Amino acid sequence: MAVVLIFDDTCEGLHGAAERHVFSAAPPMSEADAGALARWCLVGLLPAVAEQDFPAFSRAVAEIQARVGAYFAPFQGGAVFSSPRVAAAVTDIRRTFDLPGVGQSSWGPTGFVFAPMRRRQQPCGGMAKRAARACVTRWCAV
Repeated sequence: MAVVLIFDDTCEGLHGAAERHVFSAAPPMSEADAGALARWCLVGLLPAVAEQDFPAFSRAVAEIQARVGAYFAPFQGGAVFSSPRVAAAVTDIRRTFDLPGVGQSSWGPTGFVFAPMRRRQQPCGGMAKRAARACVTRWCAV
């Protein structure tokens, strides 16, 4: 599996005192959302890793990121991604390469895309071009 990281050096995610304030001021996550996250981690993500099932892993990442992103969106301008540039690049890459396992690291602005190893060589170049079109400042594949 490859992980493509997409950076935007013109944007900064929450950290320090601002991050601590959000964690102390945020309402508790609903039991339904917390339960769904737990299920996706325990019944979706972890078994997919153990079984090396990339499609199942990607679906679990997508579900977890969507729920966590929606919960924290009010604290980062109402959006799931803190950087509109990274959001555009990640969305474009997800659609173009049919890779649902995408998200944002913590408060961002770094975005990520999981790609199966068989796609690592050729599409990563295509992913870089798509990231550049969104005016993202840097990207890397690991």
